[in-house]
Amino acid sequence: VPGDVRLDDLFIVLRAGARRVALHAERALDVRTVRLSDIQPAQGLIPSARHFSGVAMIEGGVVFLPDVESFLAAADLIELPQASAA
Repeated sequence: VPGDVRLDDLFIVLRAGARRVALHAERALDVRTVRLSDIQPAQGLIPSARHFSGVAMIEGGVVFLPDVESFLAAADLIELPQASAA
């Protein structure tokens, strides 16, 4: 259930082409800098990973990097039901 946005809420800000997108996050575990040279194409490792642009190995695990433009394009295709006036 969506709630009110508070000053202490967390957001992940991404660039998707010409758009900037803010994703509301429940929590953040860490902030890392990943060198571009450390990112491998996701499809090279997982052929069905069409919504991921890359994969990076970091200390402690693997990070899948979402293809934000692909997510937004898929979301644009979803028709939301009209809100009824109460």
